[in-house]
Amino acid sequence: MEEIIQKDEEKEKGHRKRLREKFLISGTKGMFDYEILELLLTYTIVRKNCRGLARGLLLKYGDLYTILKQPSKELQKNKNITERTVVFLKLIFEIIENGLYKKFIIKKLNYPVILNY
Repeated sequence: MEEIIQKDEEKEKGHRKRLREKFLISGTKGMFDYEILELLLTYTIVRKNCRGLARGLLLKYGDLYTILKQPSKELQKNKNITERTVVFLKLIFEIIENGLYKKFIIKKLNYPVILNY
């Protein structure tokens, strides 16, 4: 029995490695949404299959952006989503939101010109 569990863990490690390699080769454009979310989840969820969780979250919330913008308490209602996972996902969301806001402000206010005064 222990041998079967060990083989499953080795197979899962190989899958996670393949996901990382796929991202490094093609970025998110070469991945399905569930693969992107699954890859994110692998950084905070150890020794659990993240593919099913990723697909379930996408079915429940619709898309990756909607998942990321959920309140922390809502995310923690989902099986295997711990506080650590919530912090990681919310951090990703904050980085995205701040980056988009800065791009908008720079474009709208022509920020580089203001700095030259």
